[in-house]
Amino acid sequence: MELHPFTRAAALAVLIGNDFWYMHLYAKDEDFDKSHQLTEHYYDRLGYEGDELMELSIEVGAEVFNPSEVGKWIPEYVPESDKAYSYTTIVAKAQDKLNTYLDALKTMRNSTSRTDIQSRLDECLRYWEKEINYKLSARAGQISNAPSMLVGFVNTGIDNELAYKFSD
Repeated sequence: MELHPFTRAAALAVLIGNDFWYMHLYAKDEDFDKSHQLTEHYYDRLGYEGDELMELSIEVGAEVFNPSEVGKWIPEYVPESDKAYSYTTIVAKAQDKLNTYLDALKTMRNSTSRTDIQSRLDECLRYWEKEINYKLSARAGQISNAPSMLVGFVNTGIDNELAYKFSD
Protein backbone atom coordinates (compact mmCIF):
# COMPACT_ATOMS: atom_id res chain seq x y z
CA MET A 1 0.00 0.00 0.00
CA GLU A 2 1.35 3.40 -1.01
CA LEU A 3 1.10 5.89 1.84
CA HIS A 4 0.03 9.46 1.28
CA PRO A 5 3.16 11.66 1.63
CA PHE A 6 1.62 13.44 4.65
CA THR A 7 0.85 10.11 6.35
CA ARG A 8 4.35 8.77 5.64
CA ALA A 9 6.14 11.85 7.01
CA ALA A 10 4.00 11.82 10.17
CA ALA A 11 4.61 8.08 10.64
CA LEU A 12 8.37 8.54 10.27
CA ALA A 13 8.34 11.40 12.79
CA VAL A 14 6.74 9.03 15.30
CA LEU A 15 8.98 6.05 14.50
CA ILE A 16 12.22 8.01 14.50
CA GLY A 17 11.17 9.97 17.57
CA ASN A 18 10.49 6.68 19.37
CA ASP A 19 13.95 5.44 18.38
CA PHE A 20 15.58 8.55 19.84
CA TRP A 21 13.56 8.07 23.02
CA TYR A 22 14.79 4.46 23.18
CA MET A 23 18.42 5.48 22.55
CA HIS A 24 17.95 8.14 25.23
CA LEU A 25 17.10 5.42 27.75
CA TYR A 26 20.04 3.23 26.72
CA ALA A 27 22.71 5.90 26.29
CA LYS A 28 25.98 4.60 27.75
CA ASP A 29 29.63 5.71 27.86
CA GLU A 30 31.69 8.59 29.12
CA ASP A 31 29.59 10.94 26.97
CA PHE A 32 26.33 9.83 28.58
CA ASP A 33 25.17 13.36 29.33
CA LYS A 34 25.72 14.55 25.74
CA SER A 35 23.98 11.45 24.38
CA HIS A 36 21.09 11.76 26.81
CA GLN A 37 20.57 15.45 26.06
CA LEU A 38 20.85 15.14 22.27
CA THR A 39 18.43 12.22 22.00
CA GLU A 40 15.95 13.96 24.32
CA HIS A 41 16.05 17.06 22.14
CA TYR A 42 15.39 14.98 19.03
CA TYR A 43 12.50 12.96 20.44
CA ASP A 44 10.87 16.09 21.84
CA ARG A 45 11.15 17.92 18.52
CA LEU A 46 9.96 14.93 16.47
CA GLY A 47 7.03 14.39 18.85
CA TYR A 48 5.91 17.96 18.33
CA GLU A 49 6.37 17.76 14.56
CA GLY A 50 4.67 14.36 14.36
CA ASP A 51 1.59 15.81 16.04
CA GLU A 52 1.57 18.77 13.68
CA LEU A 53 2.06 16.55 10.62
CA MET A 54 -0.86 14.33 11.66
CA GLU A 55 -3.07 17.40 12.07
CA LEU A 56 -2.04 18.59 8.61
CA SER A 57 -2.80 15.10 7.28
CA ILE A 58 -6.34 15.26 8.63
CA GLU A 59 -6.72 18.76 7.23
CA VAL A 60 -5.89 17.60 3.68
CA GLY A 61 -7.88 14.37 3.95
CA ALA A 62 -4.94 11.98 4.34
CA GLU A 63 -5.23 9.04 6.69
CA VAL A 64 -3.68 9.12 10.14
CA PHE A 65 -2.97 6.32 12.57
CA ASN A 66 -2.89 5.49 16.22
CA PRO A 67 0.75 6.10 17.19
CA SER A 68 0.74 2.76 19.03
CA GLU A 69 0.29 1.06 15.65
CA VAL A 70 2.65 3.20 13.59
CA GLY A 71 4.95 0.25 12.79
CA LYS A 72 2.17 -1.33 10.73
CA TRP A 73 2.20 1.67 8.40
CA ILE A 74 5.86 1.35 7.47
CA PRO A 75 6.65 -2.33 8.04
CA GLU A 76 10.12 -2.05 6.47
CA TYR A 77 11.22 0.30 9.25
CA VAL A 78 13.35 -1.56 11.80
CA PRO A 79 13.14 0.00 15.27
CA GLU A 80 16.16 0.27 17.55
CA SER A 81 16.66 -2.58 20.00
CA ASP A 82 20.27 -2.46 21.25
CA LYS A 83 20.84 -2.21 24.99
CA ALA A 84 23.65 0.36 24.80
CA TYR A 85 24.27 3.39 22.58
CA SER A 86 27.49 5.37 22.62
CA TYR A 87 27.62 8.99 21.55
CA THR A 88 29.45 7.95 18.38
CA THR A 89 26.71 5.47 17.52
CA ILE A 90 23.95 7.97 18.29
CA VAL A 91 25.47 10.61 16.01
CA ALA A 92 25.84 8.10 13.15
CA LYS A 93 22.30 6.79 13.59
CA ALA A 94 20.97 10.35 13.85
CA GLN A 95 22.51 11.25 10.48
CA ASP A 96 20.90 8.22 8.84
CA LYS A 97 17.48 8.48 10.49
CA LEU A 98 17.15 12.21 10.12
CA ASN A 99 18.07 12.02 6.43
CA THR A 100 15.21 9.53 5.99
CA TYR A 101 12.86 11.94 7.75
CA LEU A 102 14.17 14.88 5.74
CA ASP A 103 13.45 13.02 2.49
CA ALA A 104 9.89 12.34 3.66
CA LEU A 105 9.39 16.01 4.52
CA LYS A 106 10.65 17.04 1.07
CA THR A 107 8.27 14.60 -0.61
CA MET A 108 5.43 15.89 1.56
CA ARG A 109 6.24 19.48 0.66
CA ASN A 110 6.40 18.68 -3.05
CA SER A 111 3.04 16.89 -2.92
CA THR A 112 1.04 20.00 -2.06
CA SER A 113 0.48 23.32 -3.78
CA ARG A 114 -0.76 24.97 -0.59
CA THR A 115 1.75 27.68 0.20
CA ASP A 116 0.75 27.86 3.87
CA ILE A 117 1.68 24.20 4.33
CA GLN A 118 4.80 24.57 2.20
CA SER A 119 5.94 27.50 4.36
CA ARG A 120 5.53 25.48 7.55
CA LEU A 121 7.38 22.54 6.01
CA ASP A 122 10.14 24.88 4.83
CA GLU A 123 10.74 25.77 8.49
CA CYS A 124 11.02 22.08 9.40
CA LEU A 125 13.27 21.38 6.43
CA ARG A 126 15.56 24.30 7.26
CA TYR A 127 15.87 23.13 10.87
CA TRP A 128 16.70 19.50 10.00
CA GLU A 129 19.02 20.42 7.10
CA LYS A 130 21.07 22.57 9.46
CA GLU A 131 21.00 19.85 12.11
CA ILE A 132 22.23 17.19 9.67
CA ASN A 133 24.57 19.17 7.44
CA TYR A 134 26.14 21.41 10.07
CA LYS A 135 25.69 20.20 13.63
CA LEU A 136 25.81 16.43 13.15
CA SER A 137 28.56 16.83 10.57
CA ALA A 138 30.61 18.78 13.10
CA ARG A 139 29.86 16.25 15.84
CA ALA A 140 30.95 13.41 13.57
CA GLY A 141 34.20 15.25 12.84
CA GLN A 142 34.88 15.77 16.53
CA ILE A 143 34.28 12.11 17.25
CA SER A 144 36.76 10.84 14.69
CA ASN A 145 39.37 13.42 15.83
CA ALA A 146 40.00 14.11 12.16
CA PRO A 147 39.61 17.58 10.68
CA SER A 148 36.22 17.91 9.02
CA MET A 149 35.53 20.02 5.94
CA LEU A 150 32.35 22.08 5.96
CA VAL A 151 31.72 24.46 3.05
CA GLY A 152 35.41 25.15 2.59
CA PHE A 153 36.17 25.54 6.32
CA VAL A 154 38.41 22.90 7.86
CA ASN A 155 37.49 22.23 11.47
CA THR A 156 40.76 21.24 13.09
CA GLY A 157 39.34 21.47 16.60
CA ILE A 158 41.58 24.37 17.63
CA ASP A 159 38.58 26.67 18.15
CA ASN A 160 37.14 24.28 20.71
CA GLU A 161 40.52 23.84 22.41
CA LEU A 162 40.96 27.58 22.77
CA ALA A 163 37.40 28.05 23.98
CA TYR A 164 37.83 25.43 26.69
CA LYS A 165 41.27 26.76 27.65
CA PHE A 166 40.07 30.32 28.12
CA SER A 167 36.77 29.42 29.78
CA ASP A 168 38.46 28.23 32.98
